[in-house]
Amino acid sequence: MKNKIIIYVIVQFLLILCSIFVIPNVEGVLSIFTVLIVIVGNVLNLIFLLKAKNRKESF
Repeated sequence: MKNKIIIYVIVQFLLILCSIFVIPNVEGVLSIFTVLIVIVGNVLNLIFLLKAKNRKESF
């Protein structure tokens, strides 16, 4: 499970980097909002994954 979380974090980090470097060409402010949305979504997904993992261990 730890390997999956590490891979997940690396993929999300790459997505954030892509959104930082690719989207600013469109609009500065728009890109900042998009990056924030991506980061918040990634954190929520990670929390959800960890909760699902804890539920599996408790059963």
